[in-house]
Amino acid sequence: MTAQNARLDAILEALRAVREHVNAFEGEDVTVGDYNRWVGQLGKVVNGDWDALILDGGETGTVPAGDMIMNIDVAIAFLEEYRDTQYAIAS
Repeated sequence: MTAQNARLDAILEALRAVREHVNAFEGEDVTVGDYNRWVGQLGKVVNGDWDALILDGGETGTVPAGDMIMNIDVAIAFLEEYRDTQYAIAS
């Protein structure tokens, strides 16, 4: 495993932890800061335009928990597929 892949795995784990935390707030608004912080780390690990994954919490810096969970799940699924493709290419 390359250092880049290890860092990507760490970001995936962090996003899973954020998801677990947000899941406890079903039906409420949650702040986007923790999610955006980890998405912001992607540019240091993988080339790409990761700004598209950043959530805009508006004036309050929040979004509904369900929306956050959906975004986290999509980001994780995309990044896992990307990671697995990179592992296959490196093999």
